[in-house]
Amino acid sequence: MLFVIGLTALLYAEYNFDLVCRSDTFQRVEPNGAGFFYFTLTNTGTQTDVYELNCTVLSIVPDWSVIYCLRGRCVEPGVPMYDTLASGEADTTIDIAVYTTGTLGEARVVLHVRSLGNPALTKSITTITNNVCAVAENGRLGQVPVSGWLIGANQTLNIDHTPAQLFDISGRTVMQLAPGRHRLSSLPGGSYLLNYNQRWYKLVLLH
Repeated sequence: MLFVIGLTALLYAEYNFDLVCRSDTFQRVEPNGAGFFYFTLTNTGTQTDVYELNCTVLSIVPDWSVIYCLRGRCVEPGVPMYDTLASGEADTTIDIAVYTTGTLGEARVVLHVRSLGNPALTKSITTITNNVCAVAENGRLGQVPVSGWLIGANQTLNIDHTPAQLFDISGRTVMQLAPGRHRLSSLPGGSYLLNYNQRWYKLVLLH
């Protein structure tokens, strides 16, 4: 019996991982805006491992919504996803997006990770999104100015180097954008979210 216990402990000792949130876990956003949380999962054990990820909504405003993503796949909370990492490998493609409305309130969302090599090994990080009035930022996307997050439908959107994904405000994928120049005139006017080079941009498309 002692030999079996010792062998089990040695086996499980080969599995370990770190989970960190690279962004602030408490975010205040403007009404109808979104909070984005970016994570890094690192296999710190000596063996290749498979990790089960899931997302739990502890509390949320009824008309808000949440999605979480792994390696470009986005699902709703409660749907598990799996990530295989070699020893020493890190995954930076994990994120949670909380989409707010004009209804003021707060959302608490937890990311859970469990090692399948050692199912007793689990880690969780809680995120908080609160929507209050905030000043929109100005910025640039590639070589295209995004002034006040407004962009004309006939303006050319230049995606540099890496592909991008365009989502509607509810988190549904609208368009996959390869590197190059794109016109958004085929889309209806309104608010969109662009995931580009592991950063999120809010675009308001004007016709």
